[in-house]
Amino acid sequence: MKKGVLFILLSFSCSLLFSQDFPSISETDRIDLLTPNRGKIRMVLDTDTYNEIDD
Repeated sequence: MKKGVLFILLSFSCSLLFSQDFPSISETDRIDLLTPNRGKIRMVLDTDTYNEIDD
């Protein structure tokens, strides 16, 4: 077997082995987490000073 194919197979198997498994949450909890807070916002921090390529 060629080294390149072996490397691809090894990389793929490692990615499956070490992949993250996030806990599932209910749709109600998800909506609650995405709902903005009520009231005044005390501070808005904008760190985007220019339109760089990494935005």
